[in-house]
Amino acid sequence: MGEEKANGSKLIAAVTAMLVAAGGVLAALGGLFGGGDQAPAGITIILDSPAAFEAFISNHPSNG
Repeated sequence: MGEEKANGSKLIAAVTAMLVAAGGVLAALGGLFGGGDQAPAGITIILDSPAAFEAFISNHPSNG
């Protein structure tokens, strides 16, 4: 019975790995082909001097 249990565990691991791989492929293809016009995921702000950093921090909306 121990060998059957080991084979069952291997089968479950193999099926899980295949599902994860298929999900990764679908996610990659969805990002390539199904995207359309999407909003950017984030904003990059370049603060190239201490004065620019100070101006950004002092004018930030969360600065109350």
